[in-house]
Amino acid sequence: FLNMPTLSLSRTESSMLRMWMAGQGTIQISDQMNIKAKTVSSHKGNIKRKIKTHNKQVIYHVVRLTDNVTNGIFVNMR
Repeated sequence: FLNMPTLSLSRTESSMLRMWMAGQGTIQISDQMNIKAKTVSSHKGNIKRKIKTHNKQVIYHVVRLTDNVTNGIFVNMR
């Protein structure tokens, strides 16, 4: 078994991350989620902090690996 750290994202972060990784920009995401662009930027910052990188390619690969190994990112239902 692999001993991988848990990546715990809020439901909003998880939804936003999927849109971001699908190539949508901050404005598109904010329009779709009906939140301010600054809020999207804050969520992106939280995701980067939780994944411990600011490199979008690294984030993309972490998401892909997480999906392949664990059937998805743990979404914290708080």
